[in-house]
Amino acid sequence: MVTFITLYLALVAGIQTVEFAVDGPVTKVELFLDQQPVGAVEGPPWRIRFDFGPRLAPHEMEAVAFDASGRELGRARQVVNLPRPPAEITIAFESGADGMPTAARLFWESADRSEPLSVFAIFDGIILRPDANGRYQLPAYDPTFVHIIRAEARFPGETTARFDATFGGQYGARVTSELTAVPIVVDKDRPTVEALTGVLRAGDLPLAVAAVEQPRAQIFMVRDYASLARMAHIRTRQEHIGMPVPHRYRQLSNSVAKTHEDRMHTVVPNPVSRADRLLFPTSPGIGLEQWPLPWLATHLTGSEAALKGQKIADAASVAGIRAGSDGTPRMVLVIISEDPRDASGFSFEQVREYLREIRVPIHVWSVGGVPPMTWGDTEDVTSNRGLQKASKRLLRELDRQWIVWVEGNHMINRIELAPDVQGIRLAGVDP
Repeated sequence: MVTFITLYLALVAGIQTVEFAVDGPVTKVELFLDQQPVGAVEGPPWRIRFDFGPRLAPHEMEAVAFDASGRELGRARQVVNLPRPPAEITIAFESGADGMPTAARLFWESADRSEPLSVFAIFDGIILRPDANGRYQLPAYDPTFVHIIRAEARFPGETTARFDATFGGQYGARVTSELTAVPIVVDKDRPTVEALTGVLRAGDLPLAVAAVEQPRAQIFMVRDYASLARMAHIRTRQEHIGMPVPHRYRQLSNSVAKTHEDRMHTVVPNPVSRADRLLFPTSPGIGLEQWPLPWLATHLTGSEAALKGQKIADAASVAGIRAGSDGTPRMVLVIISEDPRDASGFSFEQVREYLREIRVPIHVWSVGGVPPMTWGDTEDVTSNRGLQKASKRLLRELDRQWIVWVEGNHMINRIELAPDVQGIRLAGVDP
């Protein structure tokens, strides 16, 4: 009965406008942000302007549709400032007199605002064709049987968005089944589904564990460009002891990691503008089995990096979103000089707290001296010995990370450990 048309795939704060699609006898839509009412609309255009607030934080939005008598007709949910795919597509249904879907409209969004190369809908294996108004009319079907409609959009760069809806039969209207990835750090033994039963909670509700795994990890590095010059003597030392000969990043771009390898990505702190959005270029993953972490930390930059116009803290928040979006062990690494130039919209203190809320650990390394206190605790990697020690510490923490898949679609910042749990902590949360 109500669907979000506006999809927030990028990080947002402040005043925003959200738009809905409605179906049936809807006369009012109320919007809730983190379970608190923020606005209502009682007719077309179905949109509400509201304020996320100045702080970068995870949010849950819920739209509730009502008829003229005040009876609730349907709900839609969307998470904001949490890891999401680079593109999404959703389905808004039109229903007949019996409440069953008769037609569908597709709405999509991509984080870089690119338009899809192709969009299609499939109903029970049959490809549907849109009419001149973009409506996909459903063929006649038996409502006593289960039916599946799939929407898919393909974007440049091999990005694909997909949404499946199931209705009919025992499901009635629509059903979706989802899992939430929760990163944990384990002190000793390999965790099992049985051992984690009752360990994770959302409020007072114990969460059902579907699986536990440890796929390859991902590190997203953001560096103050000035730090690269400060590490020249370490690069000379690495070459002297026989580490790999330096290459420019463009020459490394073909060394994408194998699927089983831990990977390092670089998020360039110099954003590029597209439409009304700033985008931070991110490198492909480079395998840590082939290229040691200390070597990558002293050589890898990204072709667009420059000292002027750096937004280090903002890039770190984007790195956190990308690190947490793939259901893998994750880490953000920030390398700064003793006097980092940063033109970010958010303070680094705000970003640290945000990464903690979305359960992404962060390590900050400093080169050339002690950085300002606003950057928090840092590890000194001015010497080759310091760099080696910091690299081993980071990789040890990654090795202890596991991904727990719990049933349901939950806000990651609302998932906590049950009281008195020993030997386990949430990733990104201080011990």
